[in-house]
Amino acid sequence: MRGADSRFTAVLIDGVRVDSQATGGASWAGIPLAIVDRIEIVRGPLSAVYGSDAVAGVIQIFTRKGSGSPTVTLGAGLGSRSTYKVDASVIGGTGAFDYALAMATQRSHGFNAITNPSNYLYGPDDDGHRTSNANARLGWQLNSDHRVEVSSVYSQTNAQYDAGPPAADDHSFIDLKTSRALWSARWTDQWRSQMQVAQSIEMYRTEPQYSNTQTHIRTGSWQNDWQSGEHGLHLTAERREDSLVNDSTAYSARLDSKRSQNGLAGGYDWRSQTYGIQLNARTDDDSEFGRHDTGALAAGWQFTDAWRLRASIGTSFRAPTLYQRFSEFGNANLTPEKALNRELGLKYEHAGYTFDAAVFHNKLTNLIDFVVTQYQNTGRAVLQGLSTTAGMPIGNWRLSGTVDLQSPKNVDTGDLLVRRARQHFNAQLDGPLLGWTVGAQVQASAHREDLSYDASFNTVRVRLPGYAVLNLTAQRDLVPGLGVLLRVDNVFDREYQTVVDYRANLRTVFIGMKWTISR
Repeated sequence: MRGADSRFTAVLIDGVRVDSQATGGASWAGIPLAIVDRIEIVRGPLSAVYGSDAVAGVIQIFTRKGSGSPTVTLGAGLGSRSTYKVDASVIGGTGAFDYALAMATQRSHGFNAITNPSNYLYGPDDDGHRTSNANARLGWQLNSDHRVEVSSVYSQTNAQYDAGPPAADDHSFIDLKTSRALWSARWTDQWRSQMQVAQSIEMYRTEPQYSNTQTHIRTGSWQNDWQSGEHGLHLTAERREDSLVNDSTAYSARLDSKRSQNGLAGGYDWRSQTYGIQLNARTDDDSEFGRHDTGALAAGWQFTDAWRLRASIGTSFRAPTLYQRFSEFGNANLTPEKALNRELGLKYEHAGYTFDAAVFHNKLTNLIDFVVTQYQNTGRAVLQGLSTTAGMPIGNWRLSGTVDLQSPKNVDTGDLLVRRARQHFNAQLDGPLLGWTVGAQVQASAHREDLSYDASFNTVRVRLPGYAVLNLTAQRDLVPGLGVLLRVDNVFDREYQTVVDYRANLRTVFIGMKWTISR
């Protein structure tokens, strides 16, 4: 996001922070799409609200919330490479109580991702995966002013991969567990609060080359919001506890480390029909590296009914992981990676036509790199560019798209940061056709660079060509409550790479059925 790698984006599932204290950043392979009801994305530095990690933005994933009459949904599908998928859910609400329960499983034979096996000890075989997941979200409306909610997500992934020797059948196992208890209260017409306790556990294990890491994050927070007319005040107190256990045959010692952070965040906003101002400040006190302060200022001007101009400036940080500090490659003197972002945006919205453009400049310092034998604060980078989105109606159809022009550079060398392209383009066209709802999507990216090794095992930069792929979807209800979905990804079977020597997925075809029973 915004030219930054994944460790600079904070990820939450139903308000539960998901992160790895081994690799840094959320383990996306362990987040199942089947649980997702909606995703909210906020771009830009948000450490003044969310603390560590929110350097490039925040992604919030929400599972479904129950309401209304009991509804049971059953789904199944088949696709290319012996892929199958089965899911089931039940949701509803009866008076003060609401519930949403779901489970799903998916399996695929996979494909051979290695493009150049001669450079490795790998065997050229197909590598499949199996995933299973379940989630529950239960709510109790105690009265008109108080609500209690508990939620939990569990996901297990078993993915094959090539690591060698050729005879080995390598597997990576990812277990992701989250749980949360939330109490929402309205004390007066102006004052509302939320208190929650939550935890996430991520376990990553590989076989037969044994490696095992477990990240455990516990959080507790008390958020208070006061709103009076155009003015709002916000105050949040938060405690976060991280632990990491790393047990691998590749290392001489077992790593077992912990740390804690206490955060206090405050905010003020004022919004009128024409102008808006938002101020945020936060201080975090870490048991390892001490105190770190962040802040943000944003202002907006609605200069016509359709046009709005905005500007913002903010600081952010990411704390070094426990692995970076305390493993045998670690450095206990590491300090947080820091960023200063400035942004100017323009938005238009009228009669179904939308347009949004943002120019951003994010300067990162104290970046953590692995130098010779240990991690050090040596890197500097500038992430800058233009990000645009637009949409328009065409009769009963809708055309939408995004264009991102960016220049994420290493300040010291002038090189583009690896695995990041300068240009990205997406376009989506959706609408009705012969009783179906159909869609076409084009995803395109310019070239990017990655690191590889020459015959003498020296590091070299490799150029990965740009690409464009076309995806198609079609869906309709066969009878009330029974629907069918058809999807073809990478229609023209384009072969491309976003990581050197690993091809992305080729053309895939999927057909699914969904049966909904409502009482």
